[in-house]
Amino acid sequence: MEHRTGGTQHKERKDRQLSGIGVLKGGLARKTKIDGVASVREDLDSESLVVNGTADFKGSIKAETIDINGMAGVAGQLVTELCLVNGKLSVEESILAREIKVNGGLKVHGSCKSERLICEGKLKLDVLSTGELRLKLEGKSIIRELTASRIEVVGESDWSRSMWHKLLPISTENRLSAQTIKGDDIYMERTTAGIVRGARVVIGDGCEVGLVEYSGELDVHRGAVVREQRRV
Repeated sequence: MEHRTGGTQHKERKDRQLSGIGVLKGGLARKTKIDGVASVREDLDSESLVVNGTADFKGSIKAETIDINGMAGVAGQLVTELCLVNGKLSVEESILAREIKVNGGLKVHGSCKSERLICEGKLKLDVLSTGELRLKLEGKSIIRELTASRIEVVGESDWSRSMWHKLLPISTENRLSAQTIKGDDIYMERTTAGIVRGARVVIGDGCEVGLVEYSGELDVHRGAVVREQRRV
């Protein structure tokens, strides 16, 4: 439905929902909910988006809140205030968000910008710029360039320390690999990095770093390897 007022067109936002398997139309929406398997062939501009299942977005997504419970792929860019992922989310272009929370996996081929990113699982990002990163490693994560005010990377989880994990034939290495890491307050475990630059830096157990440049304090765990350190 379109309303014309003073020569200006206003399109009314309507709820959109798909249950089962099918194709969902993009465009303007109020609440968008997918329960099942869906393909969205156009850009989607929705106040909220919920995916319970699997969704393939051929264009870009703009939504105030995004809640993924399952798997979703986005061919374009994703812009949101809050993005919640319980499962896997893959974005071909870029993400711009206020807050991102991941329990599972997040993959972004382009840039990922946020005020806060909290993840328990895996990250595969090209360039990450965020105010705060809290990463609890579950498997192998890769971030080519990481910039944040506060960085916390924790290596082992309760699962990896449990008796069942030792008994089950699952081969996983909880590790973050990065070319460059820049921040003010940095604490990291089980991280392989070429260069780490920060004000207050803690290189924890299992880390391998080529060069650490710090302006304030540096603490290197005895189980870590730092080939060169330099105060700047």
